[in-house]
Amino acid sequence: MMPIAIGVLTWRAAASALGRWPAGLVAAVAAGVVVGSAPAVAAPAPEPTTAAPGTGCATPVDQIVTSVSWAQLRLAPDAAWPSGRGRGIAIGVIGSGVDSAAPALAGQVAAGADIVTGKSFANTDCLGKGTEMAGVAVARSRPGSDLVGIAPEATVFPVRIEATDGPLRSAQLSLGLQVAVSAGADVVMIAGGVDLTDADVAGAVRAATARDVVVVVAADQLVGDGRIPGMLRVGAVDAANRLVGNYQPDTVDVLAPGSAVVTLSANGSGEVIRTGSHLSVAFVAGLAALVRSSAAGLSAVATAEQIQRTADGLADVPPDPISGWGLINPGRAVQVQPDDVGEGVADVGEDVVDDGAAPSTGSLTRTDWRLVLIGLVLAGSALAGVLIAGRRWRTSARRSG
Repeated sequence: MMPIAIGVLTWRAAASALGRWPAGLVAAVAAGVVVGSAPAVAAPAPEPTTAAPGTGCATPVDQIVTSVSWAQLRLAPDAAWPSGRGRGIAIGVIGSGVDSAAPALAGQVAAGADIVTGKSFANTDCLGKGTEMAGVAVARSRPGSDLVGIAPEATVFPVRIEATDGPLRSAQLSLGLQVAVSAGADVVMIAGGVDLTDADVAGAVRAATARDVVVVVAADQLVGDGRIPGMLRVGAVDAANRLVGNYQPDTVDVLAPGSAVVTLSANGSGEVIRTGSHLSVAFVAGLAALVRSSAAGLSAVATAEQIQRTADGLADVPPDPISGWGLINPGRAVQVQPDDVGEGVADVGEDVVDDGAAPSTGSLTRTDWRLVLIGLVLAGSALAGVLIAGRRWRTSARRSG
């Protein structure tokens, strides 16, 4: 599906008709929203972004890391690529934005939406965290560099909900999720904390998975002990398979590299070595894009289940209370047939978070939802055209009179 830029009038009309968001908030971010998975316009000049004096932004890096990341060697995503590289799949990146000027992301980053200001795009990145995640997930190979993302043919839709380091605000997170889903994301990865005890956040996650979107979160930054079908809770490990961070029992679904990972620098052409659970989230989100691109029609719940059941278990009998199903295995995840995964889909489907919010009653399929939204947008555009034509006719009549 080609991207459709949505103006304030038509986006507000569509959102109000769907009853999903307050019209004022939607109108504030409408300029940055694009429906579909293809990238949008080229990025404007990047903002200044380890902290530049007086700016709070990460300093641009232009040096290339010459060694291949242990994480890339361990996961060997190239074993999965004969089945698909993520083509046609859009990954929502909820965090600090994504620097679309990074050479390895050229043509892969949509303009996105800035929830913080409500009046700009999210294809620049001051903090750098969103760009680091995008690099892990979708970076394309380039001369002189060995870095390549898990799903190098997927695209990203950035949603900025944080402009400074600190805890994520629940209101911005829930709105950011809704924007990413309605913009056409097939997978959404969240850079920071997720509080499932907040009814709005839990409701937004449940609504996203109900719209057939895989949601990937960091287990060490998750508040609430419930599970939602289609959501993957990720733990970070180092090269020795040791957990990086603190994890409570039964809070990890799968593990992924999260220590000394080579990825992209924001606002520069170079690469950096970073540690953090946001990187492990990006590996899993990239794998979800691979799985969905290689198995057309596979649901979000089935995708999450397939990633779990094909992981390399670190315990005798997975899932383990600490390590979950184990370290993700891209080659196995895309090669296994959905019917071979087991009966876990039904089991996971009944293990939902009890957040006090009513479950989503929407019954539209993902394709139906996009068609409804597009139809409303077109209807709004037609209405706008009629109003403008009428205004011009009245003006002409007054002048002739």
